[in-house]
Amino acid sequence: MIYNQIYELESVSRNQDIDLNINPEEWQKQSVKWGHPIHSICSYMASFPPRVPHYFISRFTKPGDIVLDPFSGRGTTPAEACMMGRVGIGSDLNPMAVVLTKAKVKMPLLNSVIRRLKDLEKTFEPRSVRELPWQIKMLYSKKVLQQLCHMKEGLNLTRGSVDNFLMAIILGGMHGASSKANYLSIPMPNTFSMSPNYVKNYIIKHKLKPPQYDVFDVIKYRLNRYYITDPYAMKGEAHLSDIRHITKYMKRRKASLIFSSPPYLKVIRYGKLNWIRLWMLNMEPQELDNQLDDKHTMPKYLKFIKSSINECSKVLEDDGLCFLVVGQVSGNRGPGKDKSVNLGNMIIDDLEGQVNMDFIGVIDDFYNKDSKVSRIWGVTKGNATKYDQIVVMCKDKHSIKKKNYTMKIDWY
Repeated sequence: MIYNQIYELESVSRNQDIDLNINPEEWQKQSVKWGHPIHSICSYMASFPPRVPHYFISRFTKPGDIVLDPFSGRGTTPAEACMMGRVGIGSDLNPMAVVLTKAKVKMPLLNSVIRRLKDLEKTFEPRSVRELPWQIKMLYSKKVLQQLCHMKEGLNLTRGSVDNFLMAIILGGMHGASSKANYLSIPMPNTFSMSPNYVKNYIIKHKLKPPQYDVFDVIKYRLNRYYITDPYAMKGEAHLSDIRHITKYMKRRKASLIFSSPPYLKVIRYGKLNWIRLWMLNMEPQELDNQLDDKHTMPKYLKFIKSSINECSKVLEDDGLCFLVVGQVSGNRGPGKDKSVNLGNMIIDDLEGQVNMDFIGVIDDFYNKDSKVSRIWGVTKGNATKYDQIVVMCKDKHSIKKKNYTMKIDWY
């Protein structure tokens, strides 16, 4: 669905006199693959395309401003902010998300990455892989398994941006399907991992054999894609943090824009769907899912959103704007069988007057389901929804009314 005129915010709040002239057509008409290649360093479930935060960062901030995403996922918003000369700050409770966000907001010099990679390659020695889990051994050749173990031991994610960046590249190459030396595993989806038994049966049925690739060659191949330009000058931050500690890592700083997507209601189990990549990070999938815990009922979900909005208000400039990307929830895991709910409308209807921000409205962002839903060997995983909703909020509506925002978007 493409809009032919400025899309008016749905009248679901008392602030109908605030018109931000938000035009979804501006980002919807851009290519699905629009954006710097660094955004695709590693696939990640439920991530929005970079063209969406790019629009809002362009419209509502200026160079040097702080752009915050307290549920940063793979770091799309803070990375796009850094590319645009803003300070991008992201945080997440998922350690894998933090690795990916840090790789993007602290992109190191290519020479430093190559130098470190050469050191790791020189120190590599073959080893026994007999004790590795069968779930991992069925995916890779013996050489790749040996090299992955070497990288697991050799990379220190607290050492600096270079080791973290190399880990992010490896995570992105852990599994996928390509005729080139881009992925290390047997041919399989790159977005998320099916269950080990499903993968095992599929390998047997189709007589799949692990490709005889070299981890170092795959890393070099992928590096050539991400370093098509010099690293952007503005550096950002990535924090492993709960939103309740947002004031701690913001350190009295205020964001001009918050653009984020809180966890949807009972939709994604990041641990279960990333068990292969989590092995590389020495993390147990079930432990991560227990930590992230999205098993909320509707009342608990609204309580979580209310708390999140109030925490965001503490670190938002008085004339700043906050956009939360939420969606539809349908099926038994959401509101019930054969039922669905638009979370954006629900949030405003239930929380208006109960949070420390003013609701301006909600935007329905329609998308092509084929670019949103992951297709697994011809099988669709999960329930497709027709659109996301973007809840629009401000801290001080009087300050917002006084501001003049640019309408020009540079899509370079």
